Amino acid sequence: MALDKQIDFSGGLNTRIPAHKLPENMVQSATNVDFSHGDIRPDTGIGGDGGGSTYYYEKGNTWVSTDGIGGQTSRPITVISPGSTTTITTDTDIGNPLTIQETGTYVINSTKTVTVTDTQLGLGSVTSFVEYNDDLYMGRDYFQIFGTTVNASAAVTVAAADIVKLIISDSLEGPGIPEGAVIISFDYGTSQVTLNKNCTASASDVLISINTTPIRLIDGILDKVYPIEIPKPAPTITLSQLSEANSDRAEAHSNNWYTENYPVPFQYGIARFDDATGGESGVSPLSPIGLSQANVDATLVSVPILPKVKINETDTNTSLYGKFALYRVGGTSTTIKKLHDVFLTAQQDGSPCSVTVAANGNNIEVAVANLPTGTEWKLRYWGYGGAGARRTYTTKGLADISVGTAGSGYTSTPTVVIDAPTGSGGKQAEAVAVISGGTVVKVVITDKGSGYESAPAVSFSGGGGSSAAATAIEEVANNYGDSTLLTTTSTVKLYGSNSVHQADIKFLLQFTSEAIDPNTGKAYNEDTREYVFASTNVDAAVETGDTATGHDGCGTFIDFIPPRSLIEIEPIDEATTIPYNLQHLTEYNNFFVGAKEKRLHISTYAKPNNFAIDGYLDFDAQITGIATRGGEAVVFTEYGAYRVYGNAHNEMRKVKIPTVQGVPIGLHKTIRNIRDLVIYVSHSGICMFDGRAVRVLTDLLQDFSTPSATPIENVSGVVDDTYYLLTSGGIGWKVDMRFGTTKISKSTMNATNMHYRASVNKLFTESGYMGGADTSNKYTFETRDFTGGDITSEKVYQTIYATGSDFSGTINIKCDGVLTDTFNYPAPQAEFNRALPLATATVANRASIEFVDCTGKIQSISIKYDMLSEQSKRRFNAVNITYTGTPSVIAKIDSVEKISLTTLTDPGSGNTGTSTLYFPAMTEGHLPHLVTNETETSRISGIVYDAEAI
Repeated sequence: MALDKQIDFSGGLNTRIPAHKLPENMVQSATNVDFSHGDIRPDTGIGGDGGGSTYYYEKGNTWVSTDGIGGQTSRPITVISPGSTTTITTDTDIGNPLTIQETGTYVINSTKTVTVTDTQLGLGSVTSFVEYNDDLYMGRDYFQIFGTTVNASAAVTVAAADIVKLIISDSLEGPGIPEGAVIISFDYGTSQVTLNKNCTASASDVLISINTTPIRLIDGILDKVYPIEIPKPAPTITLSQLSEANSDRAEAHSNNWYTENYPVPFQYGIARFDDATGGESGVSPLSPIGLSQANVDATLVSVPILPKVKINETDTNTSLYGKFALYRVGGTSTTIKKLHDVFLTAQQDGSPCSVTVAANGNNIEVAVANLPTGTEWKLRYWGYGGAGARRTYTTKGLADISVGTAGSGYTSTPTVVIDAPTGSGGKQAEAVAVISGGTVVKVVITDKGSGYESAPAVSFSGGGGSSAAATAIEEVANNYGDSTLLTTTSTVKLYGSNSVHQADIKFLLQFTSEAIDPNTGKAYNEDTREYVFASTNVDAAVETGDTATGHDGCGTFIDFIPPRSLIEIEPIDEATTIPYNLQHLTEYNNFFVGAKEKRLHISTYAKPNNFAIDGYLDFDAQITGIATRGGEAVVFTEYGAYRVYGNAHNEMRKVKIPTVQGVPIGLHKTIRNIRDLVIYVSHSGICMFDGRAVRVLTDLLQDFSTPSATPIENVSGVVDDTYYLLTSGGIGWKVDMRFGTTKISKSTMNATNMHYRASVNKLFTESGYMGGADTSNKYTFETRDFTGGDITSEKVYQTIYATGSDFSGTINIKCDGVLTDTFNYPAPQAEFNRALPLATATVANRASIEFVDCTGKIQSISIKYDMLSEQSKRRFNAVNITYTGTPSVIAKIDSVEKISLTTLTDPGSGNTGTSTLYFPAMTEGHLPHLVTNETETSRISGIVYDAEAI
């Protein structure tokens, strides 16, 4: 009698090698098995809370998918046309806005509810996600829709369900649509998009191809989707020069600010600051050289130039204003450098931030209208004049507060009380006291105020002391100065001493509020720039430049800055349009990369909104997927893989990995990382790249195929060093790489997407997370073939021994691949330690044990057999049985029942009994076999036959 056994299952599934040649730790089939503990146990299925589709945006604390944000399903944008009626008969969830046009009717039946919810726009074709510095970047795929065009009109009408898939900067191609047409605005009520160019023909319901721009969510703000690209602005710039002579500015800040007969024409351009990120676009086309030649006198070297900049709504944020850098080239400088940061409002907005300016006697009176939310403004002035006649001005703020009497007894800092100004639009000054030894030793002005036409009274309040006194000292007039920051829209005076004015004035604003800007999701004052929004020259009583409500009161920038004094900042001169239809968007080492056909596009370092014209690598076949590994990218084609690395976007290197195991088209969702390994699916199976070579992990399998025959339906995920490859239906795969070994099992779990969240160490699907189910999966597996080490010799298989815990399920015994016996355990057996006798001693070369739809654990499996060649004919007298409990037995000789079913006498709890059962006289044969019905309490522990050879 011999035993063949398996007590180690840590090798997992192997179908490549014949089952009788498998190593002792492998099995020939396995589904839903966890091999990581060395035994057989089930893995736990998908369940629990938190699942969603498709990507979890950590900063936004929500799921983001092509359906929208928060796991929502698609919500249609509904428009009720004039004269039509729509009746709601069931509870309905629709997108925002719901538009009911004139004479249209929208009827909601009694007890029914219509929920109008924000539908996130522009996500309809998202295929890849990258979370970077709290922002979510998304690549989008090409798609097609139907639309209607009108000749000589920039409007294109599309379906309400399609307009939500589009975003500004998407490019359209189709009948009647001119080359290079991009979306610049939307009207969701009419389902119309406006292009930057007029259509060239009228057509109805034509097929329109959408070339998509990548998009992003910023800082966790979920109600605004932005293109990644910061488009170059397209301003209208005009130039003029003040009507003055050089002698008018003999004493001036602008004296000889450019060279006579300047060699380089003056040209101006603007670059847009992205309102969400603060990033800067490329500079716009510079103003034409002809403007400089026609409007700037080569001899008036002390007279300022007045560029006037106008923008349209495409260059603004949702509030119709924009932040820009104004650049200039000209004079003796051939380098484009920054002149100012400037604030502009779209021409479509009739109420921009603007100024009115008027000379009034010795003073200049100014007023600001429509100050943007979160800002304060100030004016900066320069007085000038002819020889010996330079003008001076002041805003009549306080220059100092002098302590006359220190007082005594101050135990805490007293409050400094300054009287209010008497001048129009004046601002009350503020100051703090400094005490030492119980006395006031100093007063520090924190806001100088304005409009103090006479020195205000100063007093002290609180602090526990008394008798301190101080005197305010007003500013003296000067030929240069700033006002304090103001919020008033009342008239403010710039005080002068001559009614024949000569002053250049610039108006600036700063974002100072700590409130949250809805455009950025951050405090307004996180933007620390100082923006010029208007400029005016006052010469005698003539105001030139900005002086009116509306657009005549803003957008002019007096320029008298010598080339040597320009800000040493050059614009982004390599900015290009981010490629459309960018696939497999990925970030590595602070470079963003994406693929388009055979070309890998690479952003500049840490600037995902800037893909320079020379930032690319070309490959010999279509790029089918991108992974990261350390500071490198791993780029796949269908039959190849490459390492890509470097320190600059235009100095990247690609090194071919010696393999033909690439990623087939559509299988990019199978690419994942386990530690520093890249796991993916090739034509040959599941592969692993370790930085040196590629190994096909599923070489252990004879019959590997992807879970779905449709490549894009195969999804993967990793948690706890275990790789899952699943689909929405059918059988998937699990590759367990814990503890340094690779263990493969099939899986019945299903998913349409998988996303790992490191913050909670869970792998989520649309219906929960891996391991979150209340119950474990039922597992199925089949042992290797037991042969006793010799497949060619016939054996007599008699009894199977299985050891485990909490086991339930079906056990099938196969001899030479044929099912011979089945044992069912529908209820869990806490201590599963069973001898499972075959109904008949079976002659075969090999045997295996199959476990079907099981729960619990199996630690060991053994099979008892005799070599057939060693069996001889014997006469059997009796069988001596050692046992516990009350097992029932049947004794057979050569498959013929000789002792019928007998229940053995109970020896008592905890005792071992013995029993001798006698065969009928002259019972002869070769193969004795005892059939039992063991339970947890009734077991056979020994069998000895009383027989003699014949």
